[in-house]
Amino acid sequence: MTRVWNAIWKKRFHARPDEVLALNAIRTPWAVSRPVVESFRQRHGEAARRLGFKEVWVVGWSEAMTERLDT
Repeated sequence: MTRVWNAIWKKRFHARPDEVLALNAIRTPWAVSRPVVESFRQRHGEAARRLGFKEVWVVGWSEAMTERLDT
């Protein structure tokens, strides 16, 4: 979860309200696991929402492995 937040935090200076941030999790499927996503949302969801992106997603190799994080 910390690695996911760090990846988002590094991109904060590029945030625009009309852009969606999509983190590629094809090689890191753990980042899309239910426990990681739920824990991330509880700890960092609000902060991710305030960074300035329209939306923040983690995207795996299928639609089932794609989750919005800033909720």
